[in-house]
Amino acid sequence: MAGIEKQLFGIIQPVLQEFGGSVSFHGTIGTQTTMPFGTPDEVRAKVFEHMEIAKTFGGLLPAPTHLLEPEVPWENILAYAEACRDYRP
Repeated sequence: MAGIEKQLFGIIQPVLQEFGGSVSFHGTIGTQTTMPFGTPDEVRAKVFEHMEIAKTFGGLLPAPTHLLEPEVPWENILAYAEACRDYRP
């Protein structure tokens, strides 16, 4: 994990550890980092990485942290949707 995404995920990790299995989160896919500036492969890897980390704590619905701005490449949106569909724990 890099930069702000690592910091944000680090913030929720203690909550996941305390309430694991009782709560699920959504978000964690950067709208100012990964989605607009990553490659489709990086987007896919980020979704898989976050799902792997969260699977032992109750789960995660990976989603952009905010609305997607117009500069997000369509290929990255497709990569995000496909990664969500394809992920298998």
